[in-house]
This record gives sequence, structure tokens and C-alpha cells, in this order.
Amino acid sequence: MNRSRIIWIAFAVIAFSIFLPVSISFYRDYEVYSEGSVVDVTVTYLPDPLTSKSEFMKFEMGGNIYDKRVNRNTSNVLHIGEKIQLKYLDQYKGHFLFPKEDPVGWGVCALAMLLFVGASCIYYACQKNPPSIGGPSRS
Repeated sequence: MNRSRIIWIAFAVIAFSIFLPVSISFYRDYEVYSEGSVVDVTVTYLPDPLTSKSEFMKFEMGGNIYDKRVNRNTSNVLHIGEKIQLKYLDQYKGHFLFPKEDPVGWGVCALAMLLFVGASCIYYACQKNPPSIGGPSRS
């Protein structure tokens, strides 16, 4: 087996390996989105909107501390100690969504992209003469 074929197969394995945890996370988010109920939580920590683009906020629910990724705009709107509503499903502890947050768009797109990349790598690996993979040419 030539070097290019092995590299293409390795890329396919990587793409399909990433696919599994992303699909599990998407499934859980989808279940929370479709079956979850709205709960009240108290914000306990917010990332600094001036120094971070995207980080995790922390909040308390039922005596436990959880976290959720938020972007700069969200942390500008929220305040520590504030009670907010999140969607939650008891089966998937740690998976919270904002009430109007819809994970379907990004989830389907991410899964489709990973499948396409993995299938493309398999396609290239199965060719009689797989395309070579190399860095910038050296003169």
C-alpha cells in the first residue's frame, strides 16, 4: 500500500472518529430542544466580554453548578446573580439550551460536512493512483 493511500485512509478515520462524538452531542441537544422543559437557573459566573470571544458561563440549578458556552453578545446581556430560563431534560444532565436556541441547523451541517470529508477521503484512497498529499513545493 502506498503512502498516499495510507494518509487518505487516516484522514477518513479521523473524520469518522470526530463524527461519532459530534452526532451524540447533537442528538442530546436535539432531545433537549424537542422534549426538554424550561427551568429557572441562577447565573454564577460570566466570561469577560472584552477579553474573550466565546467562553463558558456558569449557573446553579438545584444546588449543582453547570456551564454553557456563550458568545460575547450573550455575556453582555446577562448579569451574575440573575435568574434566567434554559431548556433542560433530566436524561441529559449538562445539556442546556436557551429557550429559543435551535441546534438543528448547525448539527445537520456539521454532520453532513464530516460525512462528506470522510467519504471524499475514502474515495481518494480507493483510486488506483490516489492523489499525493504534500506540503508546499520546495524549490
